[in-house]
Amino acid sequence: YYLALYMVEPHKYENAYVDNFPTESSGVMVYLYDNIELKDLTPHFLYSIDSIGDIALKGNEKAIEKVFIGYTQTDGVVAENFSDIIAKLFKNDFNLALNVLSKQESFYREKVIYCLNELTPEEFKLLRDKVSNIKTKNKNKLILIKEILNFKYKYEGVVNSSYKRTTCPMGRSLLVALLDFGW
Repeated sequence: YYLALYMVEPHKYENAYVDNFPTESSGVMVYLYDNIELKDLTPHFLYSIDSIGDIALKGNEKAIEKVFIGYTQTDGVVAENFSDIIAKLFKNDFNLALNVLSKQESFYREKVIYCLNELTPEEFKLLRDKVSNIKTKNKNKLILIKEILNFKYKYEGVVNSSYKRTTCPMGRSLLVALLDFGW
């Protein structure tokens, strides 16, 4: 219902769309994806996900939160689309994205952090070095930094190139965003 209103008058119904965007797997994967997106009821494929992403990219913290949660609750092409949005969020306003992620429950942060396994051992070391240099007094950010630094990377200590990529694209997106902004 709110997606339909947003499609007709985006500016008028933007806040209602964000407020009512689902945060559970069934809401995104069944209601939006299966019942709306796969039936071509939107202007383009994954319009509902792109729309919450567009709102998030304008700096709407609630929409950013919905993107992070949506990413952790989905799979396949939907999760990949959320991942692309997250990469853009970190590129557009890294501090805002980091702040919103740091305020999420540990369950959601862990899901995003787990995707760091997508990085090569060299990339993960570079990321860990960059994160260890962050200076902040913000309690939530300190917790997130500690979680990243204490993350048990599954290829820790692997010296050869026998490592294989996972299907989780978030880690690479996060590294690219960090490096693009001289972090």
